[in-house]
Amino acid sequence: MAKERKLSEAEITRTENLEMQAARLESEGYTARKRVIPLTKANVYAFLLYIPFGIVFTLIYHFVGGSFLLTFTHPVGLLVFVVAFIVLIVIHEGLHGFTWGLFCKNKFKSIQFGFIWKYLTPYCSCLEPLRFSAYILGCLMPLMVLGVGFFVVAAITKNHYLFYYANANVIGAGGDISIALMLLRNRKALIIDHPTECGFYAFEKQA
Repeated sequence: MAKERKLSEAEITRTENLEMQAARLESEGYTARKRVIPLTKANVYAFLLYIPFGIVFTLIYHFVGGSFLLTFTHPVGLLVFVVAFIVLIVIHEGLHGFTWGLFCKNKFKSIQFGFIWKYLTPYCSCLEPLRFSAYILGCLMPLMVLGVGFFVVAAITKNHYLFYYANANVIGAGGDISIALMLLRNRKALIIDHPTECGFYAFEKQA
């Protein structure tokens, strides 16, 4: 039998919050459904979901005459390029939190940020159940701003740095896209983040 993973304090807090929210919603006639993606599959899905974006981005960027060659006249330029990637990862999570926080009753008090040292990645979690439209908007905001948004600017300015940032951010949003696709099956549900896994709980009222 596999050894059960020890939860962090933040995960314990989120689990307790979920139990409280679930008890309230179930008393109001809602039924919970768990929707999660194993991290191993999420990484595969991220690459597969990027492919159509990558093809479209590359064709359009080539059509407008953009350069694909990355050049750095000084080592500092390469360092700045790499550091910017790291900063964008943080901004990615901030966009999730900012958007979800706008729709939460307790606003940004219901948004929790953290860092998973095992995977060297930050995360954002919403502690309140949100309607489908609000949750999916927050879920896809990094893709729209850092992926599609950066690409539009890259195509207009023919900036190859932004072109590669856009592609990297689409790959980074692969898990978000996977979750958004699962959300489409729960349009009438209230959605709350899963406290310990990649996914969410959907609370639906029986007709």
